[in-house]
Amino acid sequence: MEFNRYTYKAFNGSSHRIIGNLLNSRRPQRILDLGCSEGHIGAALEYHPEYLAGLDLVKPLSLHPRYSYFCISDIERELPVEIAAALFDAIVLADVLEHLRKPEAVLKRLRPLLARGGKLIVSVPNMNLVLIRHILKAGFRPKFAKGPFDRTHLHNFVPGSITKCVENAGYRVTGIEVSAIPIAMMGGIFATALYPLHLAAYTLSKRYPYSLGYQLIVSADGV
Repeated sequence: MEFNRYTYKAFNGSSHRIIGNLLNSRRPQRILDLGCSEGHIGAALEYHPEYLAGLDLVKPLSLHPRYSYFCISDIERELPVEIAAALFDAIVLADVLEHLRKPEAVLKRLRPLLARGGKLIVSVPNMNLVLIRHILKAGFRPKFAKGPFDRTHLHNFVPGSITKCVENAGYRVTGIEVSAIPIAMMGGIFATALYPLHLAAYTLSKRYPYSLGYQLIVSADGV
């Protein structure tokens, strides 16, 4: 089984930074990170929460020290007893829902774990990105190891469909932000030189979020 496929994206406008900013602004003390990998959400925090729990299908080679708890778990089957009996101020699913057979069912199962006033935060690829839309319209469906055309993706979310998925599961969407196309990450040794181009892409994505946003970062309250 593949693991540790995702790299921490520390640059401004990345999904990790955006999720980190959402959490840092509220400073929830009990956080559940589903599909935590090596702990990229923990790395994006600027404080040390009382309890940061991570779940993933495979044990990572290393886990960020902010995590208090980790367990191997298939969230489509069952949650660990310690998690199922707990309440959380924030539940995060970063790049997870598109891999699940029944994402709405998983979100419904998580709803009782969200404390009063808590936040659900999810991120998914934006398949309405103009370039992706034209590729799909032309009849192509590339298969790659990661990115929007990850071969393990089971769902193609656009702003409307991810909003419907979250709200049908019993939450109220309060905001959608978008990340920038990670141009700097594509540059390899030229990443620094490409960073101004990345910042320009981020500025454009904020102006035309649903057409130029790379990922959709959805915030929601429990209803």
